[in-house]
Amino acid sequence: MKTLRALAAAALAGGGILVSAPAASAAPPDGFDNLYPTGNYQPRCGKNTFCLTDNSAVSVFMEKSISRNGKNRIREILDREYQPTDLKIVYERKANYTGSNETDIVYQKGRVGGGAMAVTWCDDAKSAYMCDQHYVRFNTDTPFLTAICHETGHAVGLTHGHEAKPRRKNDDSRLGCMKTPIDFNATRLGAHNKKTINAHY
Repeated sequence: MKTLRALAAAALAGGGILVSAPAASAAPPDGFDNLYPTGNYQPRCGKNTFCLTDNSAVSVFMEKSISRNGKNRIREILDREYQPTDLKIVYERKANYTGSNETDIVYQKGRVGGGAMAVTWCDDAKSAYMCDQHYVRFNTDTPFLTAICHETGHAVGLTHGHEAKPRRKNDDSRLGCMKTPIDFNATRLGAHNKKTINAHY
């Protein structure tokens, strides 16, 4: 059974009149909620943040700026960590950048500000809480497995510990690869994040 958050987000996408952030209908896994929007992190979905992806069939595309080895690493993380969840990863041969059926996650190499290794943002908000297309940008053409796992987590709505409700330490082991600063030994989503994804999608 999916959460009230999913129903509320769907209502928003359909022009519903919901005015507050959707809330989960059941107790979150492990006693804390780190899926956007949380009680501690709920900016309106848009270019300066990440949001929920708009469906459980997640289409992905890796641009030419990502090396062959980088693409293999992205596939490794998606197949090992995300495909076993209720998300269905769909690899696209060509990205769809416009229209109603945009590629859900586009991976690329480019400039990343603030000394960060990577950044994820919503390029096309579908509603106040759902995104039609996220970009994941790395500062290298061969990103680290941890960075791939972490940024893909943001692209499906997973937050850091301090954004969870109730707040958690950013290095809480239950956050898996969503720990921050990035822990290079944490290349797994972990049981908590998988349960969180499955409860929503």
